[in-house]
Amino acid sequence: LLSQDLMANSGKVQRDMLLMSRIGFMFAFTVFYLFFALQLESIFIAQGENDDYAADPELVDGLALDTHYMADSIWSSMPIAFGAALILFGIAAVTGNNSPKESIEWVYGLPIIGGLAIISIFWVEDGFVFFLFAMFCAVPIGILMLTGHLEDTGADSDDTAVESEE
Repeated sequence: LLSQDLMANSGKVQRDMLLMSRIGFMFAFTVFYLFFALQLESIFIAQGENDDYAADPELVDGLALDTHYMADSIWSSMPIAFGAALILFGIAAVTGNNSPKESIEWVYGLPIIGGLAIISIFWVEDGFVFFLFAMFCAVPIGILMLTGHLEDTGADSDDTAVESEE
């Protein structure tokens, strides 16, 4: 929702970055849903809950391992897509027409740090803490917006709609 508001006030480069970040978020969520299901299917096959392959034990073992390895391999693209989307969103939120006018507006750049944190999972052993940080990096933005300390970007605010009707 925030990217939609930012897009209305952005220049072409920032709109393109916001669009690419949306694509990255959609890819990450698609990978999550599809390959979480594939991971569960590999578990069901290994535990014998999927009776379609029960007649051939070798096929069951091979299929369970193949689906497990395939799901694990594709899972590794999710942090890259999600991290890149966060980085693109953060850059678009603090550059061009969206550049911060007040110091508190720099909080829109927090997704850049979150994106770098989530991608660093590949470089840092036991980097799950970075993943959790990246998942919740937008929480301060939401809290500041709800408490009134951070203004909406004003793209489709109610004030402009009322003024246009008059």
